Amino acid sequence: MSMIKSIARMAPPGFVRWVGRLQFRFPVLAPLINRVGAQASAGENVMRHGIGRGLKFDSQGGHPGYAMGTSDPEEQAALAQHLKLGQVFYDIGANVGFFTTLAGRIVGPAGRVYGFEPFPGSAAAARANASRNGFDHVEIIDAAVSNFEGEAAFDVSKTITVFRLLKPGESGGGDGKSIRVPVITIDAEVARGRLQPPDMVMIDVEGAELEVLEGMRQTLRARRPTIICEVHWAVPEEFLARFRAIAGDDAYDVRTLDGSPMPTGAERFHLLMTPKPGDENMGRP
Repeated sequence: MSMIKSIARMAPPGFVRWVGRLQFRFPVLAPLINRVGAQASAGENVMRHGIGRGLKFDSQGGHPGYAMGTSDPEEQAALAQHLKLGQVFYDIGANVGFFTTLAGRIVGPAGRVYGFEPFPGSAAAARANASRNGFDHVEIIDAAVSNFEGEAAFDVSKTITVFRLLKPGESGGGDGKSIRVPVITIDAEVARGRLQPPDMVMIDVEGAELEVLEGMRQTLRARRPTIICEVHWAVPEEFLARFRAIAGDDAYDVRTLDGSPMPTGAERFHLLMTPKPGDENMGRP
């Protein structure tokens, strides 16, 4: 084991997250931090922290916090609180399968986890991470999720964690690299019986959140799953107005995931949407 990897394994979770945030405060440090992070998380690791402690995981040289189990503590806490044994979880924008794998542990073999990931390399990594933990109840769907079915361009011009589905007429970023990927809607797949309806949904799709939600309107109204949604550069008031039009005006309680005040301008933030009391999973037999 390399010295960098050994040091990373001994570092407390807060320190690992602090180092990771430095690249956003001081972009000039980003190449160095990413290079060290890739070395620290190379190959198969065993998570030492968080709700995934003891799980095997290969982040493909990407986010070291995935390999150590330190990433996204608020999301981890929400999963631990709201997702239960035997339930069904959707990870929309699964990347290499960090939350897919964590959910696989929580729901157990009697439950079901679907990870939706259109980038072939990431989908393969997510599938491998489920397999290395013996999670036969985890299924990776090689497709993007939106409000239409068919095929679309997928922007792969930046880092793997910010790949995104391009909207009609939109060109790729940076060097314009994109690939064609299949696109599905949740409503259509549930109606065809290809997916079990969800108890909890996580959405991280780099700006296409409302399209995902529009494509699962019927599922939201029938099943009322709990939702964790990363919102990318939207005005909360406008986003929530559209969400309520999709899910029902008074169907969900909505707050920021970390409990902080709702932003007032266009920002990147996380929401926790929970069905109103007595309305949970209303479509269950």
